[in-house]
Amino acid sequence: MDDDTLPESDWVSAVFDFGQQHPQVGAYGSAIKGLYQVPPPPGFDRVAACLAIIDRAIARFAMPLVEGCYRQAQAW
Repeated sequence: MDDDTLPESDWVSAVFDFGQQHPQVGAYGSAIKGLYQVPPPPGFDRVAACLAIIDRAIARFAMPLVEGCYRQAQAW
């Protein structure tokens, strides 16, 4: 986790619970939302994923795969 990340207070239990409920899933991720001081410029959504600002509930196979992703060893 980065030093500029503000996770939800229940993120560890949410990751654990999802893994327990879905043992067949090898890797899963989270939504990473930007908290902007000013509104982003038009078209920013096209490059937001390059800055790890992404909602994996919408983007099923999204890059980068390392930010906000979790892996279950038993599924591999």
